[in-house]
Parts: sequence; structure tokens; C-alpha cells
Amino acid sequence: MSNARKNGKPTVLVMMASYNGEKFISEQIDSILDQEGVDVTLRICDDGSNDSTPAICESYASRHDNVRFEVNKANKGLAKNFMDMVYDDNACGYDYYA
Repeated sequence: MSNARKNGKPTVLVMMASYNGEKFISEQIDSILDQEGVDVTLRICDDGSNDSTPAICESYASRHDNVRFEVNKANKGLAKNFMDMVYDDNACGYDYYA
């Protein structure tokens, strides 16, 4: 199923790898969700944070249909965490990726 041109706006999948980012993650998420002129889907994949990052992300996901949140079963490291999101079959069909 294509996500292209939803509501007449180009679709963007933003992939965010998180790890112990409680200090700034709300500001980052708010900035992404405030983008104008595009239909944004935010996918956050936490890599085993031991601070409040998962709770913050889960809160956003429960309030926003366009925010998807998951936690890795084991720490993968930044590069693998991000690349696994890039190569996931659910990452297909958007106009742009970030």
C-alpha cells in the first residue's frame, strides 16, 4: 500500500533512533510533528534506554496516530538500529525519508 500524496501532501517517513535522550527528545519530536506542507509519519526505535526516553516516546505514540514507537529487545547500537528501520518492509511507499 502506497503512502504517497496522502491528503494532497507529500508523505515523509522520519526514522528516529533513540537512546537515553530524555533531555531533548520531546523538543525533537515536537519539531518533527510541527512540519508544514508534508504529511509526516515518525517512527521511533529505542535501543534500550535506561532513562525516561521510552515513556516519553510511548506518550507521544498514544496521542498521535502518526507516531510509531518500538523498543529493541537487545541493544543494537546506533548504526544497526537505524539501518534496521531503513530496510524494514514497513518503510516503503513514502515520497521522502529522513
